[in-house]
Parts: sequence; structure tokens; C-alpha cells
Amino acid sequence: MRRRILLAMTLVAALALVLSYLGVIAFFYQQNRTIFHDTLRDKSELLALGLNGQDPHHRLAVLRDYQHVNPRTRTTLIGVGGRVLFDSEFDPSHMENHNNRPEVRRARADQHGASTRESVTLNQDMSYYAKALSDGTVIRVAKTEDTVYATLLAGLPVLIGIALVVFGLALLVAKQQAQVLIAPLHTIDLNHPLQSDHPTYPELLPLLERLEEKNHDKELAVKTRREFSANVSHELKTPLTSISGYAEIIRNGLVLPEDIPGFANRIQQEATRLLTLISDIMDLSRLDEGFLPDDATDVDIFEICKDVVSRLQPRAMELFVALSLSGTHASARGVALLLNEMVFNLVENAVKYNHEGGYVKVWVGLVDGCTQLKVADDGIGIPVADQERIFERFYRVDKSHSKETGGTGLGLSIVKHTAMLHQAEITVESEVGSGTRIEVTFPAASSRGGAPGTTRSFTPDSPEAFGSGQSPEFSYADSLDSPAAQSSPITTEPEDSFDDDDDEW
Repeated sequence: MRRRILLAMTLVAALALVLSYLGVIAFFYQQNRTIFHDTLRDKSELLALGLNGQDPHHRLAVLRDYQHVNPRTRTTLIGVGGRVLFDSEFDPSHMENHNNRPEVRRARADQHGASTRESVTLNQDMSYYAKALSDGTVIRVAKTEDTVYATLLAGLPVLIGIALVVFGLALLVAKQQAQVLIAPLHTIDLNHPLQSDHPTYPELLPLLERLEEKNHDKELAVKTRREFSANVSHELKTPLTSISGYAEIIRNGLVLPEDIPGFANRIQQEATRLLTLISDIMDLSRLDEGFLPDDATDVDIFEICKDVVSRLQPRAMELFVALSLSGTHASARGVALLLNEMVFNLVENAVKYNHEGGYVKVWVGLVDGCTQLKVADDGIGIPVADQERIFERFYRVDKSHSKETGGTGLGLSIVKHTAMLHQAEITVESEVGSGTRIEVTFPAASSRGGAPGTTRSFTPDSPEAFGSGQSPEFSYADSLDSPAAQSSPITTEPEDSFDDDDDEW
């Protein structure tokens, strides 16, 4: 930065010096030109005054004396017929008739005339001034006029001297100013840029605010990473400790032969839990990269939900939870595998954290041109204080049932990262004891509608499907029939109508 300041001030000084020099040269050149022509005129007037009334021999003597006094001024005496009678620089006998010269013509017509042109005799640019005498002869004086380039070159040594002085002063001032300008920057605390005791430049405040925000994000990321590392260590240690304990008991012969299958089953469960945890951690690591893969396509969210519901129906039946799907075909731009896992985690959570006789409703459709997924249940609900943290890694609302439900604590975190990757928005509405509704809204640019979907439920008289193409709402107070009814076969009904009497969205 110091170099840039020095360079900038030096360039400014150089530019100012050059412009000033050109301005001064232009001014003095114009002034000198005016003085030059006035002097030339005065000389011709004085010569005319001294030559008028003199005989030819006396005139020539005066002109020769004048030539010795003013050797740089050319004087010419032109006769009435145009013949050159005297010239201070050339032999008159070898000179052509001068009556055709512009200044001579003007002098014969108006008593005086001037011109600036190339001399035919000397082949160089000269300024002329002619004055007619009383006997018809013309006295003419001429002199070579300095060009603007000659004036510039004449002042160049002075310019160089001034430039050296100016550049020296400019470097000195620039160095001092650079130190003054940079001094406040050295007092900034990069860890807490907005908490500095020393004043800084207002222009830097936006940069310092962004730096403060980046520092906060960095601290949060470090804190999250530490918590994640601690949680991963704990979560990995728990199943490994169980597996090691069961294996040690079996190895030491402390288990009856008929109990070995039970211990083996527990070892298998813990190993499965460990593998699931590792798989979720790897999925999160890939999602943390934040780039949508090149194989992203238009994915039918309704078809994804149909697959997920079919896979989770057996689990829902075991827990006596009614699982239904309704809505329309609607697409989102993304990766089918990731979206499938996101929907699976949402629906699985709704099924696991429910109660006997409860329900889970999945709806897909278009809302204001956007593809929207809704998962609603009447399960245990989420306290308001925990709703902002449910998407954190390893965070569990009901920690007492974490081992019972078999979750890793990473499911909703995967949901959040998958939604972010697909530029989708997630909203959560929940009430303890009444249920939870989670909505995932995909960007409108990647949405498209399709044919009506189907409604799945466990009993023909279960609650109606959410309205096709409508914005669903429901009452958490809705209930299903008795658990015994849950054992009825799965039914699939076309979604041709919707009755608001049973469910409200």
C-alpha cells in the first residue's frame, strides 16, 4: 500500500508539472509571438522613417550600418518595379522580382503589410513586415520566428531542474502521508475489528463489518467442528463399547449357549448402528462441499415420496401409525438419491417419534408455482426452545429415547444440508403433544406440475387426503380409529375429491 501511495503521488506530481509546463510554455509562446511581431513592425517603421527623403546612396549606407547593428534581422529594399535594391543576406543581382510577395503587395496597397511564410530565397520559414516609402520603394524587415517546439526545447533544462526538485519533495511528502494514512490500519485488531480503541476511516467500516462477520462465522465453525468431533467420538464410542463388552462376555464363557444368539443379535444391532452413523457422517461430509453434482436432473418429488412411504409402511404398521401420501406430481431440480434420503429422514422421524394410533401425512404439490413437500404428524411434538436446534448435528429433543429409536442424531442435519444444496427452504411448525408439520419448498424455476397423485392409508376410513393442488392445513387434534384397525391392508385410492370435514389445512 505504501508503494502505491508513493507511486500515485509521484504520478500526480509529474502530471501536474507537465501540465503546468505546457501551460506556461503556451502562454509565453503567445506573448513572445506578439512581442516578436510588434518589434518587427517597429523596426520597419523606424527604418522607413530614416530612409524617407534620402538619396539612394545614403539609403544603402544606412541599411549597411543597420545590418551591422542587427545581424539577425534581414532587411530588403525593393524598388518601384519590384527589383531588389538591397538585401542583407543575399546578392540582389541574383534575386527575382519581389512585387509578387504578399507583404509587398499589401504595403503598396495599404502602406504596410505583414506575412509569415517560407522564404523562396532562403528556403526557411520567416515573418515579414513591409513599409512603403514616399517614393514608391518598399523597405522590408524579416526574421526567423522560433517555433513552439524550439520554445519547449529551450525551457527543457529548466523543466528538468524543477522536476528534480518537485519529485524529491513529492517523494518526501508522499512518504510522510503514507505513514499517516497507514498508521490507523496498524491499530486494527483483526480478531475484533469493530472493537478497536483507535478511530479508523469511515470508508473502512463496511470492510471491518464483513471481517467481523467472517470472524464470527469462523468462530462458530470452529465451535461447531469441536462439538461435532466430541459428539462423533461419543457416538462412535458407545456402540463400540457395547460390541466390545458383549464380545468379551462371550469370550470369557460367561454366557449360556442358549443366550449366545441374543448377545450376537445385540452385537449386530450395535454394528448396524455404527455403520449407519458412519454412513451419515460421510453423507454430511459430501453435502458440506455445497456443490450440486453434474448429474442433477428434474426429479419427481411425488415419486420419491411414494418410494419412501412404501419402504416405511412396515415400520409404521409395527408402531401402529397410519402413514398416507397425497398430492400431485411435482418436480425439483436435484439429485434423486439425495432427495430420497432427505424425504426418508423426514418421514422416518415422523413415524418414530409418534404414538400408537397416530398418523403421518405426506403431501406433494405446487404452491404459488413452487414444488412443496409437507410432512405432518400428531406425534410428541417439539418444544419451542428446541425448534431452532433440531437441524444441528447430534441434537436430539428426546435424548431418553435416542437409543430406543435407533437414530444417529444426523438425520435432520442431512435434511437441512440437502435442502440448502437444492436451494430449498424449510419451515417447522410444532406443538408439544399435538404434532409437527415440516414444509420443504423448492425454487419456482425448477417446479412443474403433473397428473394427480394417489392417497395411501392403512384403513379405508382413515382421515382424508390433503387437497390436490391446494395449500394443505390440518388440525393436530385429528385422530384415527383404534389401533386394531391398523392391521387392515394398505389401500390406494385416486385423489379425485377432498372433504374438509375430516382434516383442515
